[in-house]
Amino acid sequence: MDRVRYWLALVEVTLVPGALLYWFSIHPFVRFWRAVGARVTVTLHLLMIFVVGCGIYLLRGPLRRWSSGRIRC
Repeated sequence: MDRVRYWLALVEVTLVPGALLYWFSIHPFVRFWRAVGARVTVTLHLLMIFVVGCGIYLLRGPLRRWSSGRIRC
């Protein structure tokens, strides 16, 4: 069960920041993104979510140590 919780938490931690960036980059700039076009907008934002998720995935070790209290800030 711990493995399932680990992987579910990893998916959540890697996708939520990218989704939040997606939300805050779309809504304030709706006119700009409409001018750019839907295909380009979705492609760029999915790429952004992927890059943020990969970065967090690569930093999962330090993030886990920090969240469990083994590293002091």
